[in-house]
Amino acid sequence: MDPSQIIEREQRRATPVAVLSILAVVLFAISLVLLASKYGRGGNAELLRKVDADSGILILSYVIRAVGSAMLAIPLVYLFRAALARSETMRGQLIGLAIAGPLFLAGLAVATGLSLHAAAPDFIAVEKARHALGTGDHANSVAQNVINDQSLSGLTVGFGIAGTLGFAVALAYTCFHAMRVGLLTRFWGSLGAALGVASILVLQYTLLWIAYLGLLIGGWTPRGRPPAWAEGKAVPWPSPGEKAAESLEAESDPSADGDQDGGSGGGNVDEAGTAVKPVKQPGDRRKRKRRR
Repeated sequence: MDPSQIIEREQRRATPVAVLSILAVVLFAISLVLLASKYGRGGNAELLRKVDADSGILILSYVIRAVGSAMLAIPLVYLFRAALARSETMRGQLIGLAIAGPLFLAGLAVATGLSLHAAAPDFIAVEKARHALGTGDHANSVAQNVINDQSLSGLTVGFGIAGTLGFAVALAYTCFHAMRVGLLTRFWGSLGAALGVASILVLQYTLLWIAYLGLLIGGWTPRGRPPAWAEGKAVPWPSPGEKAAESLEAESDPSADGDQDGGSGGGNVDEAGTAVKPVKQPGDRRKRKRRR
């Protein structure tokens, strides 16, 4: 695809994708706040008791989380396609992970909410039969067993494994190649790849990176977007060795030396009329010392 076509396609979709990216993070955060405010951070036993008393917030929270999780595919696919258009080494088939991973996470949220909703009355029945289990480890263990016995527990585990692994691989792979073609800086590309792997254990910190990606796609970051976005082609970042070589070339550039010496009236001129920086002789330093 021609670079101009790539730029036009990305610019046309940039603002909607950026808004939806940030909205996905906001929805996920809302679900966390709702669950924490209503059910607290007690053990499983206390959670199921509260769910049995009022399950409306639980279902609403996990529905919101499911929507937010599914929307994570939007910025991930956008970045994947942008990197793919500028790279010759990416495998386009892996875009399926960028879509499937968030969708499986959405399925995990729905299955978890329904499983807890179904487990709550079962736990209350067991607790009544055993004359109150209290809030200790034993009660939490019984509650966990009740949750595991639900018909959706196997589906929850399956969605969890597929979603976390798919999302982690897709994010790490996309960030790595986006960094190589210059769509992400080395810092944000490396951070995104690392958080992609870390999302297998904790997803919340990765959401902050997704929020940054939304701002970057929309062009709302303070420093703007890397040059590769405007060029429509790969603009790789120079390696440390290349940076060192460029700095050495700049230091030894005759034109730069000429500019510095030209204003002072000193220096020599070569046959082409270019100012040449005077070469210090070994004895110059000794002479200066003697004069002191």
